[in-house]
Amino acid sequence: MIIGIVAISKNYAIGKDGKLPWHYSADLRFFKEMTTGKTIVMGANTWRPIGKPLPNRLNVVLTRSDIETPTEVKKLRSVNEVLELSRTLTNDVFIIGGAKVFESFADVIEKWIVTYIPETIDGADTFMPENFLGGFTVTDTKDLSDGLQVKTLVRNRSGVKSLQEASMMGGRTWDIWIDEYSETHQNTVNEAMHILGIPMIAASIVLLPTLFIEFAMWRIIVELFVIGWALQFIGHFFEGKPPEFLKDRRFLLVGLRWWFKKVF
Repeated sequence: MIIGIVAISKNYAIGKDGKLPWHYSADLRFFKEMTTGKTIVMGANTWRPIGKPLPNRLNVVLTRSDIETPTEVKKLRSVNEVLELSRTLTNDVFIIGGAKVFESFADVIEKWIVTYIPETIDGADTFMPENFLGGFTVTDTKDLSDGLQVKTLVRNRSGVKSLQEASMMGGRTWDIWIDEYSETHQNTVNEAMHILGIPMIAASIVLLPTLFIEFAMWRIIVELFVIGWALQFIGHFFEGKPPEFLKDRRFLLVGLRWWFKKVF
């Protein structure tokens, strides 16, 4: 299970100057209790102040930069890679921050464990969105010492659709697929070629039934199909990377979703 675990103040702050803006022993003990023996995933900004792997846990740093980590710390580059890793594990995966990492996993987190800090943090620079628990229902409430309260929330039925969709697409949501697709479509020429070519390919497929009515349409259909695909490969020549569908045919569907997102 993918679980988000976070402590938030009254004003939804989670960080200040790259650190936790509070120190509660009860919160630290609870975090250790929940994550020991599990897998924890953090961003580079969360890793830096920690500086060493938390013991008795598989530590994963999500980063695209070449930060130095001990050999026992696993570095992954995308949400996709974390999801693929999770399918090989027998324990839960805890997403522990920071804010951008929580945002990246928002569509696939199945449970939240939230510690409420009884403070308003002035000068905080990192916050959770006020609606980040939308679509989740409280299933358990626990009081810790020092006035801390922990709530466990699970994704409710209104959120089941996105999880089912993720399952059908290999455990990923459409947004995650589109993000990976976008990584190989950064070049402006490649992007333009795809914006032009994808609808041409789609139109050629949509027009296929017209052959039963007017067979002469075959020439237009073939031209749309060939030119559309030619534009794709020209674009990838400028990108310097091969098309994603060569490694996974599902990217043919993802490309169409990417096009709609870009155009509309």
